[in-house]
Amino acid sequence: MSFSQQQFIELIQNLEIQDQFDACLNKIMECGSEKRNEINEFQEKLEKKEQQLYQQKFEIQELKEINSKLQKIIKEQNKKIKQLESVVDEVSLKKIQKESQQNKKQQENFYLKQIQGLDQLQNQIKNIKVKYIEHLKSAKISSLIELKKMRQNIQQYEALDINIVLTYIHDIFGRNFLESDRKLLVELKEQFIENEYSLFS
Repeated sequence: MSFSQQQFIELIQNLEIQDQFDACLNKIMECGSEKRNEINEFQEKLEKKEQQLYQQKFEIQELKEINSKLQKIIKEQNKKIKQLESVVDEVSLKKIQKESQQNKKQQENFYLKQIQGLDQLQNQIKNIKVKYIEHLKSAKISSLIELKKMRQNIQQYEALDINIVLTYIHDIFGRNFLESDRKLLVELKEQFIENEYSLFS
């Protein structure tokens, strides 16, 4: 079989076209391979990222569970603390009430003793004054010394009596001895002196 010149030229041209086509095909395959490698790398990175996200998600879930348990523990502890505080408050209140009642009772007993002592002193003063008046009326005072001694005894009992009254006023009414109290006692003393002098007349 013989080729004409024209056919030979066409064959050459076809071969060139085939070479170009093959070159393009190779180029496309190279590009496809590079892109495939890039896609594979990207896919590997994506898988790693997914694994990291999954691990983080798992860790976050664990942290949430731990946090939930901690919240429950804290809630229980707070509940126990409140219960303990209420118990402590109740015990403290009972202790305070008991101490208050004891202090009140002790204070009442103290003032009762003071009042009883005051009554006893008043009776003693009254008895001394009665004896003093009887001596004056019966004129059995042997000397001025005996009279002076008896007057001193009365003054001593009265001074002791006044001190108890002042203590009682300070403790009960929560105030110190006022000037009005002093004036009242002075008036009572002056009245007693007048009554005392009236016995001589």
